[in-house]
Amino acid sequence: MKTRSRNIIIAIIIFSAIFGSLFYYNWNLYMETKDQFNECDDSCCLRITGNVSDEKFIGISYLLNESFTRVEDIEFHVVNSFGTEFNRTLSGVMLLDILTLYNLLRDEAEYIKFKSMDGYTTYNFPIRLIRNNPEMVIIVTHEDGQLLKSKESGGIGPLAAAVDFDCIKDDSEMQHIFEDNHQDFVHNSKFNVKYLDTIEVI
Repeated sequence: MKTRSRNIIIAIIIFSAIFGSLFYYNWNLYMETKDQFNECDDSCCLRITGNVSDEKFIGISYLLNESFTRVEDIEFHVVNSFGTEFNRTLSGVMLLDILTLYNLLRDEAEYIKFKSMDGYTTYNFPIRLIRNNPEMVIIVTHEDGQLLKSKESGGIGPLAAAVDFDCIKDDSEMQHIFEDNHQDFVHNSKFNVKYLDTIEVI
């Protein structure tokens, strides 16, 4: 009888420990998520995370006003994965301006990845190319003069990413990145991301 009682007590202790640990973990996860989304009080936000000095959420209203350096109605040269070439007329904010204004990049940061709401993630994109070609790497808010529509409204927005083909076409490191991902040639459609919501710095 004593052995049975002791086993019951041990089982209760183990169960309590496991339940307590799970509760603690889930509560912390909830609080982290709660705090994270509390930082975004706009209808749509661009999250910048990873190897940064401070994680940031940039609301779309700030991207549409004069808070950042905008480029308007710029022709972007596109080459897709089939080798088809065409141009897009885009407007938006230079990514470098966002990263510089908030002093987000740590010294050891080398790459970024664009990520979309539906889980799509790009290859590594060298930060030096952003620095060398600031007007060719933008956060898109308009195409052909029209504000990007959301996915629910049949659009590619509210935000998108765009990299001009001329920014990457002759870059040897970019050629290696595509080769490492079993791609026969460099194309910038990989970095022209619809439904953009996150930039991860590496």
